[in-house]
Amino acid sequence: MALAKRIGCRFGFTWNLEPVIRPGFHANDGVHQIFSANFIARYWLGEALDPDAFPNMDFNVISRPILKQAASGSAIRGWRFNRHGSFSRFRDTWSILDLFRKTGLDTGAAFNRVDFSAEIKNAIGAAKIHRNRPVAAIHLRSGDIVHGHHRNFKHVRKVIPSTLTKSLVEKLNDEGCDVLLVGQDKSTIDYLKRTTGAFTSDDFGSGDFAPGTLREFFELSLMARCAFLYAGASNFAEIATMIRGRSRDRVFDLMSWPRAAELVLAELERHESDYHPLEAAFGYQWALSGLEPSLDPQITRRILERAQALDPGNESYVLKLAATDFRDGRLAEGEGLLRSLLENELEAHQNKRPLRSLGIFSAVYARGPFLTEEELNAVSAGARAGCVYAAIYCAYLYRDRRRRADREQAKTLAREFAEIVRSNGAGHLIDIVEAFIPAKRSSRRRTPNKAKK
Repeated sequence: MALAKRIGCRFGFTWNLEPVIRPGFHANDGVHQIFSANFIARYWLGEALDPDAFPNMDFNVISRPILKQAASGSAIRGWRFNRHGSFSRFRDTWSILDLFRKTGLDTGAAFNRVDFSAEIKNAIGAAKIHRNRPVAAIHLRSGDIVHGHHRNFKHVRKVIPSTLTKSLVEKLNDEGCDVLLVGQDKSTIDYLKRTTGAFTSDDFGSGDFAPGTLREFFELSLMARCAFLYAGASNFAEIATMIRGRSRDRVFDLMSWPRAAELVLAELERHESDYHPLEAAFGYQWALSGLEPSLDPQITRRILERAQALDPGNESYVLKLAATDFRDGRLAEGEGLLRSLLENELEAHQNKRPLRSLGIFSAVYARGPFLTEEELNAVSAGARAGCVYAAIYCAYLYRDRRRRADREQAKTLAREFAEIVRSNGAGHLIDIVEAFIPAKRSSRRRTPNKAKK
């Protein structure tokens, strides 16, 4: 709304009419539960827009003349601007707050101009901090990254692990701050409150609001009014930063990632059983991400084995353990892990291509590739030594990297590993590879069909 006003355009928004509930995510109430009737009448454009009439705004520079010129001579009626589409187009920004700052807009003032429903206004207004000392909020995100389908090293930087919280509270207390804990997993928050003496939103009145949207607005407003806000990357925390008009504070300004990782491992050594198994497993995952590739393979294996014992269905731990075996020269063991994983996936998802573990193995995340360079080199060497399952994973990895700058080299390597599978593998393995790297066609010219008489 503020950006539209800045460039002289009308503002409108889309929102679901009825509540939307997705397991593992925050519920999304209907438009009438979130906004006032007057705000809806003025600005609501319905649940969705025609993408031809309202294309996504993907300009690096925004001004009304640029938009007008782009729409000239077309049926375009306006532009869509949303978090997961348009904002990512701005190469030099990574958050809504950064984008607003670059355009000279006050995010706190912009948030206050949104006319919410009376119930939500009441929840926002009730969020007040009454302490003599400054309060530092810590947002402990769980959801799909810790408890859901993204437990695969991809988003480790987006989460402050619950297993680091005791050390953070102690350090912040020493620096003269009280601490407020806000999180999705109530049993974890309650345990940390008992063991650290930190506050939770219940201590400030969140119990006056039913679980769901009202309590969430109360909690994010409460975080926004704290002197400090330590959080990973999440929409929930990002809205809190918009309300306060300042970026979130970084845990790594308090301590380095390697030091934090050591503290997490020490906490898990003493109190692993006190945490939910998936919270503890994520702690190991987060610590490993902060320490590799400098760790000795034996230590890496011990960390991964503990994580796998807590989260046995997680493919990413099996893949990392296999890579560690290849690093150690234990080719048969590494190949055995990859074989078991792939065969089980084939049996469970016969018609699904590519298989989930192939996607994890080849992934390149914000923090870097899923495999370290040393791990990938070790698995590749195993594939060249005749490990067929390692060759399948390497073929898919390099096939997936053809979209990057080194695509010609990646294409050559993908075909090299695919040929290893074709020359050594059984028929069903060749079928897996053919699904994403077809064999080269014969170079002989095809004879055209003779015309029928």
